Amino acid sequence: MQLPEWWGTGNPYKIMDCIEGMDSIPDDSVDCFILDPPYSTGARDGTRSARGKLIRADDRGWFLFDNMTTRGFTFFLRAVCLMILRKAKVGAFVHIFCDWRQCPNVMDIVESAGLLLQNIIVWDKISFGMGVNYRNQHEFIVVASKGEPRQTKHDCANVIAVGRRKNPEHPTEKPEKLIEKLILTTTERGEIVVDPFLGSGATLEACRKTGRLGLGFEISPDFEGIIRRRCEVSTPDLKDFESEEQTS
Repeated sequence: MQLPEWWGTGNPYKIMDCIEGMDSIPDDSVDCFILDPPYSTGARDGTRSARGKLIRADDRGWFLFDNMTTRGFTFFLRAVCLMILRKAKVGAFVHIFCDWRQCPNVMDIVESAGLLLQNIIVWDKISFGMGVNYRNQHEFIVVASKGEPRQTKHDCANVIAVGRRKNPEHPTEKPEKLIEKLILTTTERGEIVVDPFLGSGATLEACRKTGRLGLGFEISPDFEGIIRRRCEVSTPDLKDFESEEQTS
């Protein structure tokens, strides 16, 4: 089982650029990736200008890099996927969250980086959000793999209904139950899961609860305190997982 040298210092995360961070992970060592990149589609935060127009969240500095153009988003995410191709084991799954605007672009990015498209999951949030006309109640998760995908469990449909987290600590925070479902479906206990866009650290907490080894990166120091608090429970000891593997 390969892990970067800095894992085991007590913090399974780094506040740094995700591409630079993933470069510290050994090649062909990761069992699963969970990505929730900035959608860069001009989300609104519900406040209005003096003329009554909804203000773009990214214009107000909602969180870093959500103000990229589609071309910038494509260039950036493809670079991330090329790094993932190096770090993933053959058969590993890659899950990329996106909305309906970026979904076609994400599919193109995945294929152009050398990953294989496998499916698209619909995340049903159960209740709809702000807006008019057809108000958004879902997001997509593009599922890919490095080479032919490994055998997975067969009890998960490609529509997953999980409500939003109440009182989220990040503007786009995903519920732990949703992350847990993805992890439990595509990995085994003791395997390595990497989240390049940690946000508030939901993936690390989901990994801890399900017995996976979670690693992650977050570029914004604004969320480090939240991530640290969610990781206060001690990082799992790698020896514990090795002994379980030997026993099995």
